[in-house]
Amino acid sequence: MLDFYALKSIVASQKVSFPMKAPTESFCLAEKRTQPYIEPSFDKVEFQQEKPAILLVSAVAVTGKSTLAQVLSNHTGLPVLDLGKHKPVGADTLTGLLTNGYQVGDLSRLLEAISKGSYGVIIDGVDEGRSKTTEEAFDAFLDDLAQRCAGATHTSFVLLGRTQVLEHCWLYLTLKNVTTGLVTIRPFNLEEARQYIDAFTAGSDSSHPVEYANARDTILKMLSAAFGDRPAQGDQTFLSFVGYPPVLDAIATLLREEKNYYKMLADLECADSADLEIDLLYRVVSYILRREKQQKVLPNIVQPLIGGMSEEERGPIVENVFEAEEQCGRLVSHSLGRQLRLDRIPEPLINEKYEAQLLSWLHEHPFVDGRGLFRNAVFESFALATLIGSRDPQNLDLALEYADRHKYSYHTIYFLQRITGDGLVPVHSLRVVLGSALEFRSTATSIELHVEGARAQDAPPGPPQEGTIETRVEIIGENQDEPSKAFNFRSALDDGTAVLLGSRLSSTYVSLPCDVLLSGIKEVELTAPVEISATKITLQSPELVLRPARRPATGGQVVLEAEIIDSTVTNIVTNGVDLALAVQKTGLTFPAVKYVVQKDKLPEDSSLQEKYLRLRRILVHFRSHSRGSLAKYKEKIEHWRVLGNDTGWDVLERLKSDGILTLSGNFYFLQPESVHEHLGISYADLRKGRTSERLLQYLRSIK
Repeated sequence: MLDFYALKSIVASQKVSFPMKAPTESFCLAEKRTQPYIEPSFDKVEFQQEKPAILLVSAVAVTGKSTLAQVLSNHTGLPVLDLGKHKPVGADTLTGLLTNGYQVGDLSRLLEAISKGSYGVIIDGVDEGRSKTTEEAFDAFLDDLAQRCAGATHTSFVLLGRTQVLEHCWLYLTLKNVTTGLVTIRPFNLEEARQYIDAFTAGSDSSHPVEYANARDTILKMLSAAFGDRPAQGDQTFLSFVGYPPVLDAIATLLREEKNYYKMLADLECADSADLEIDLLYRVVSYILRREKQQKVLPNIVQPLIGGMSEEERGPIVENVFEAEEQCGRLVSHSLGRQLRLDRIPEPLINEKYEAQLLSWLHEHPFVDGRGLFRNAVFESFALATLIGSRDPQNLDLALEYADRHKYSYHTIYFLQRITGDGLVPVHSLRVVLGSALEFRSTATSIELHVEGARAQDAPPGPPQEGTIETRVEIIGENQDEPSKAFNFRSALDDGTAVLLGSRLSSTYVSLPCDVLLSGIKEVELTAPVEISATKITLQSPELVLRPARRPATGGQVVLEAEIIDSTVTNIVTNGVDLALAVQKTGLTFPAVKYVVQKDKLPEDSSLQEKYLRLRRILVHFRSHSRGSLAKYKEKIEHWRVLGNDTGWDVLERLKSDGILTLSGNFYFLQPESVHEHLGISYADLRKGRTSERLLQYLRSIK
């Protein structure tokens, strides 16, 4: 582990200074921070040399990376290059910055200093920089960094960004023989969390310091209780987010706004959910919204406007106006830079005055800062989850517009589960669910995403069944003794609409009886293993980029299987990943046609077709279990969406009797060697829609 002082010492070691000639918004020395700063600590992930030429600092979303860059710049005198504000990077980005930013007479000495590690650049927002450009251009940018510091004995460059992008940077730079260290920001422990909250509330210096400290510690204790006493012992369990700045910001906002600590705790202590940590955080955020209505909007805006109405008229208005859903809609719209007009008061003239007064006040809401942006990911995620969970089309459109313009946050998954209760989300929000789930991935966790669907006509006899899509988000810790965490969502299946999965997937398995769309403005990025089976798959992007599995044991393939695959891709970067486009109707052109695997045409015998589809549906369900085996929960295999009818049950019984599947406890386990022995085809080819004469004979023998 590294503390902040040790990290700063590595970056600052042997540094000289150079005056900047022409700083810009994206490339400059950071100003001294005026707000409090609680120093984080770091875990060494890959750290073979004490002073690597390039130091990578990774973390999940919104954990203080940009603040760290600002503080490091101010303490070390090194400039910050903010790729979130900079134009797309490429081969000449660094050279151009140094040439334009410094005196010509200093350039030779400056470049020599960078080559030795006695000067350097702090590069923030690496994930944003990667999203703005192509794989080739971004790698050219990394090449430039590598060449500039190839022989450095001290740190020349510090790169800060999200985990997945920095893991790619680490691998790429290491293969270039550049000494590269990778560290990750640790969540704050409980004592640091107290310091953080105190720094942003000044509660210890308030007129009620004892009551304040009791309220602060009670909230932290309740959050930590979800994980026993492990956080207090310093164990940073992957599901504990009490030590991350957005959560602490939400607690600080509550304590800063509310002075009646006794009443506040009485309202919060009724949390009894199995997911105590998110239930309490939900109550914290809801309490802030309720307080804004009760103590700000009602007495200062609404009551003066409706004072002349009868009690019978005022009652419904007071009850319904400025509720959580309305606040979230207005705040999301406000953050998008426009006004959301709603008919919340029946009398048009009074409603018009209500709208006008809200417009002048909304920027003071504790969820947003002076620029109209959400203060942190917790408030932002709560607002988006509220709009998505409302099932109102206008709210959904607003949430999707916002989500498509901003970074995803894993907090959205927590809040969606809490707000929906039954996990029902609109199918059009699926890309937000998947994109937000990917943000759980860190150096200490991996994720698996499963999206499975069935049509209503596949349901067994009985009450009418709705076609549905089931989405499962599973978070797996690196510690084998740590239990995984799963979130389950479901959506109504609209046969007439292609399901949009977004532009980035990782460890994702999709099986849907409808059209699927993968779309990205610049690229679609798939990190193996990814398997998608659908009626039709559309790749709508200039570039398709594949990335290898983080853990080789999970598999390294990307398989897209459908009757039809359409593609606008003009460049495919595989990075050594096996890509298969399994398709019946081949209309693909270069470069996608290079990866086509022709699906075998099934016999016209409808009974044989049904058996094949059920067998394949059963077997391709199996995934690499978190402990290594190919396994699937018994209830998932025996569900009607998989077996469909009596034919499916007949196929399952035959697979069990031949030892292709074995049942142990709550799991079915697949024996891949038995697949080839009995079916005359490899498990990998079966997943690509291939068949064999022995497989057809096997199916004919099932009565």
